[in-house]
Amino acid sequence: MDVFDYCLDNGLIALSKICQCGGVMHIQKYTEAIDGFVYRCIECRRRKSVREGNFLSRSKLPLKKILMICNFWVLKRAVTATAYETENSGVSNAMVQLPQRCFLLENEHPDSSSRRSRQHSPY
Repeated sequence: MDVFDYCLDNGLIALSKICQCGGVMHIQKYTEAIDGFVYRCIECRRRKSVREGNFLSRSKLPLKKILMICNFWVLKRAVTATAYETENSGVSNAMVQLPQRCFLLENEHPDSSSRRSRQHSPY
């Protein structure tokens, strides 16, 4: 199974969308897209990125790299271990440190104490 199929099977990318014209958009191969696929409307033929409307929309990284970082974050891997394992994959240091920064910002937020007590960073 490739990364794109994994994203489809796990609901990270929807199988279809509704176009602005009201028509149904289905996934279609499109070599110019970053992931090799787009949504294509069967009525007006409009194209739309398969990343639009989900957490992937702001990234230009390949899906494999995004999922690798997410996997390390879920496993609470240390930033140094994640950096080491992704150094040859073209992932920037800032991207690797993103989960740690999110954790720190969440615990500094004034409402964080009402949601749960302060935790120690797993990083």
